[in-house]
Amino acid sequence: MVLVAVTQDPLAQQCVGAWANAGAITMRAHDAQSCVRVATAVGPDVIVLDQRLPGRLAGLLKAHPVSRTARLEFAAWPAPSVEPALVAG
Repeated sequence: MVLVAVTQDPLAQQCVGAWANAGAITMRAHDAQSCVRVATAVGPDVIVLDQRLPGRLAGLLKAHPVSRTARLEFAAWPAPSVEPALVAG
C-alpha cells in the first residue's frame, strides 16, 4: 500500500496514477495531519511526501511503531515512473 501525502492536486494525481498503474493500492492524504493519521492507522509500505509539508513529519512517521517501516519518498514533478518490483513488497 502506498500513501501519497501531496498538497497540490496535479502532482498528487500523477503520483497516485503512477503507483496505481504499477499495481499498488494507493491512498491520499491532503495535509500533514491526515498523513500521520492514515500512516499510523494502516502502516503503508511506502509514503510519498510533498516537500512542502513540515520537515518534522518524516521524523514523526519514523518514530511511530506502525509507520516506522514504511519507505519514505519525496514527490517530484513530474512524478517518476514506478518500478513494479517496488510495489510487490
